[in-house]
Amino acid sequence: MPNEACFYYIVEGQSRSYTVTGKVDHPASEGLVLQCGNYVTEFLEQSDSKQFEAIAIHLYPETLRLIYDKDFPNFLEEIDRVQPINYERYKSTRLLTTYINSL
Repeated sequence: MPNEACFYYIVEGQSRSYTVTGKVDHPASEGLVLQCGNYVTEFLEQSDSKQFEAIAIHLYPETLRLIYDKDFPNFLEEIDRVQPINYERYKSTRLLTTYINSL
């Protein structure tokens, strides 16, 4: 898992992830991209709801290479020079919401 990225999207509820550099709180309708296996998540209880729903998607390097076989994006060609990130937040957009709903 060290070479995989995980996309983690909170559909309903709230959670907290503990990473190597600290903790990250994330509410519903927010996605995170993190390095797989490099964090622990707890689901936070909310007074208005006991429900929690999240979607986690593994992004395998081999799969990304197959998807972009003919037209590899420039930012992926420079992957050896990219500094690792702890996590990246993504607020929900119409496109992202449509994708999550389609799952």
